[in-house]
Amino acid sequence: MHGRRCRLERRPRQAPQARARPADAGPVHHLGEARRRPRRVGRGARGGAPQPGAAAVGWCDVGMVSIFSRGFPVRPATSLKGRKPWLLRDDPIVKALYQSIGGVTAVPLSAPEVLPRLDTSAVNAVLQSPLAVEQLQWASKLDTITDLAVGPRVGAIVLSQKRLDALPADLRAIVLDTGKIAANALQTRARQEDTAALARLKGMMTVVSLTADERGFWNARFKQTRQILAQGTFSPELVARLESMA
Repeated sequence: MHGRRCRLERRPRQAPQARARPADAGPVHHLGEARRRPRRVGRGARGGAPQPGAAAVGWCDVGMVSIFSRGFPVRPATSLKGRKPWLLRDDPIVKALYQSIGGVTAVPLSAPEVLPRLDTSAVNAVLQSPLAVEQLQWASKLDTITDLAVGPRVGAIVLSQKRLDALPADLRAIVLDTGKIAANALQTRARQEDTAALARLKGMMTVVSLTADERGFWNARFKQTRQILAQGTFSPELVARLESMA
């Protein structure tokens, strides 16, 4: 999350489900009915331990991912065929989604590289949260949003494991407790700001409302994506657990 210490991590997110995102519904951690209170999940459900040498002292979701595009509507998943959607480098989840669609040639970039590519139309579609689209200054380069919540972005407050382990036990406990409190505060604020960003972007962009059949098409792609991820990227048990939370 840019401008805050809640750094975006590529963790296995909740299995996506094709659902409309009501304008008055706040971001939810597990996709389901609007305003459904998320259940708390342990570290295992968030993908296990952080990268080697790093310790996550607090977890938070940082916005619900939507589909943004420029110059064309994304209705069924096949709308992305022949387009130039962004793929965050080393993101196995979105990569698997594009694989499930087939015929999608994604543009692998780091987040800072996206804005100049949007300027030149080298990228014309992104999967990202409304809050991030605003903060990264992508909003002015995009003109269409599909009313579909793909899934949450998950972030963490990350510290050096070495430095954390070097602390006396009582101070380490304070840091861990403070990390959880800070993450909860960041999550509350991020959800509020993401909801506000979504409303603003819907006010300035063309909103694509999907039919029941189109949502069914997306759900089929999402299911196939989960199956792909369960074949080696993540354990079948983890994928099944996340599906049960949706």
